[in-house]
Amino acid sequence: MIIVSFILLQIFIFGGLAFFLKHLLTRNVTSATSHLQGMIKENTDKQEEMQKKIEQAEKEYTAKIKKAKDEAEQIEKQCRKEIEQERDKIITQAHVQSEELMTRAKKTCETIVAEMNKNVNDKAVERAAELICKVLPEKNCRDIHEEWVRSLINQGLNSLDRLRIPNDVSQVEVITAFALTEQEKADLHKHLVDHLDLDLSIEANVQPEIVAGIIINIGTLVLDGSFANKIREVVHESFTGTAE
Repeated sequence: MIIVSFILLQIFIFGGLAFFLKHLLTRNVTSATSHLQGMIKENTDKQEEMQKKIEQAEKEYTAKIKKAKDEAEQIEKQCRKEIEQERDKIITQAHVQSEELMTRAKKTCETIVAEMNKNVNDKAVERAAELICKVLPEKNCRDIHEEWVRSLINQGLNSLDRLRIPNDVSQVEVITAFALTEQEKADLHKHLVDHLDLDLSIEANVQPEIVAGIIINIGTLVLDGSFANKIREVVHESFTGTAE
């Protein structure tokens, strides 16, 4: 009986101990499970938050990349536009400068041609005058000279009435192929005084190269009634007719 009681007591004690251990283990497992689930939930929340931040960062990165790309494209377009405008400007300036150079070259060419023609004319006149002086006897040249001088004095000075000679002009230069006679000087002086209403003194010079005739210089006014000038006019008309 004692043994049975002892066995029952041991069974009771063992059962109580087993129950206590089971309760203790169950509580610890439940607590650990709850703590683990809390950690898992916390970790899951952190992962979700991190994922949201990553997605937000990716959106911001994508937006910045797009903005930078758009700005780069806009800058590129603006640069191309400015380059095209600058190119057009340079081309326009080049055209203008080219036209200016062509105009200058044309004017220079015309000036050179005019100078060449003038030199040719002058040489032609000089040569013609030399030939006439050699070919015509001096008497014939003198007769032509006297006739032209007489004609200029009597008729050629009529146009002076319409001219205004400055009052400070006091002298007239007269160039002739042969020396003027005293009568010719007197007649010329009288006509100058009558037509200009000025008492001008005459400075007479002889230049045989004009062949015949007379040249009168009154200030800036030149009256050329020389044979050489007549030759010059004919040569000029000849060159002008050839050019046309």
